[in-house]
Amino acid sequence: MDAAGNNYGCLFLTVDPDDVHYELRTGIMTYAKPVEPPHYDATIDINTPTFLQKQLEEENEQKKHDFFTMKGALRGMAENLRDAMDEQYFSQLEHSVVGFKNVTVLQIMKHLDTEWVPSHEHEGEEGGG
Repeated sequence: MDAAGNNYGCLFLTVDPDDVHYELRTGIMTYAKPVEPPHYDATIDINTPTFLQKQLEEENEQKKHDFFTMKGALRGMAENLRDAMDEQYFSQLEHSVVGFKNVTVLQIMKHLDTEWVPSHEHEGEEGGG
């Protein structure tokens, strides 16, 4: 979310947050990668009132739900990209043990851009566009 309260959701899945274009599009200068929430809220202790404990537990459950929904969307998007392309375009990304399980959409997009279909910026540098 940026300073104005705009939520860019899963934009980071397809636009590299380290790329200058991410900041230009979103106004977000410091990107914080989503991290898996803890299984249990560590701020809850024996002195936490029951109503607050319940509230904190529910908030933590929502954070976990949101995180794993994002992870599922990421994996599904990557699978859809692989299904839509010929294997030659992404086969170099396959890991010998886990296959394509951990390959992200952004990795596929970067691989395509650098190995197969250079962007217009690259073509212009070579005099091609």
